[in-house]
Amino acid sequence: MDTIDTGPAVYPPAMRALRINDTAPDFTARTTQGERRLSDYRGRWLVLFSHPADFTPVCTSEFVALARQADAFAAIDCDLMALSVDSLYSHLAWLKDIFRRFGVKVPFPIIEDPSMAIGHAFGMVDAGSSDSATVRATFVIDPEGVVRAISWYPMNIGRSVDELLRLVTALQTSDREAASTPAGWTPGDALLEPAATTLDAAITDDQAAAMERLKEKAPEAAELLRQLANANRLLILCHIAEEERSVGQLEADLGIKQPALSQQLAELRQYGLVKTRRQSRSIFYSIADERAQAVMGMLYEIFCGDAKAVGARAAAPAPRTSTPARGDTAQFARITAVARR
Repeated sequence: MDTIDTGPAVYPPAMRALRINDTAPDFTARTTQGERRLSDYRGRWLVLFSHPADFTPVCTSEFVALARQADAFAAIDCDLMALSVDSLYSHLAWLKDIFRRFGVKVPFPIIEDPSMAIGHAFGMVDAGSSDSATVRATFVIDPEGVVRAISWYPMNIGRSVDELLRLVTALQTSDREAASTPAGWTPGDALLEPAATTLDAAITDDQAAAMERLKEKAPEAAELLRQLANANRLLILCHIAEEERSVGQLEADLGIKQPALSQQLAELRQYGLVKTRRQSRSIFYSIADERAQAVMGMLYEIFCGDAKAVGARAAAPAPRTSTPARGDTAQFARITAVARR
């Protein structure tokens, strides 16, 4: 691996700035914690950030904030390393001043880059620049040494330490879960699945999503099926699936005698599956729950129509199926026979 020489060096004006997904160029440099090599950080995440100059107000506020959150970065296996053109002795004097004024000991190393060799290699400084006064760059480097995120701030605007923490955590979570993070994501929030890029993947995604919805609705579905798990109740619903019927009509058509018929109708009303309409002295019943209506349609297709078609739609939202018209008792005979077993 090529290593940057941090001594006096000249970089050609055509040198391209680093981009996301580039491998970060290795270097060895003097720091406030001894000599450090970038590749020594392989296996851990690293936030490498530059600051315009020592002893400046904005930079001081950033270093105090980062020092106070150093443990939070360490908790997510992320190290911090700073850089500026100032000398090692200037860095040490500045850190000593921060400790004296704020009682904060900066726990991460600061690189001296007097020749701006590292700054030029990372694209922090234009090739023709004579100083780094406008530089406030941040590079998030993953354990493989790949640049995963880059941010640039002007000299007079300080960076958000909380956002840096969120950014690193989001990158780690995205890698681990093979997912994306939505706007404003914070740890514990829902993630976004990657969009399908082929038709087969899109169909598979739809089926998987439908199955997840079914899992969520399983208790509700089980309760509905429990309410329907009675031959007489099922027959009543089949009979009023398309058109309302009076109690007298139901008794005559289904052969369910009183008081059994009234008891079943009362239970269906209790479950919210049927509704009533009074006309003169007669009470008419009709289906009130669209879910029950859909179940009746599926039963019709299973026992009187194309059962394979029902199975093919089981993994995806199905259009509302039609039910037979009034008087189509022959086609309901098979459902009736099954229900009465």
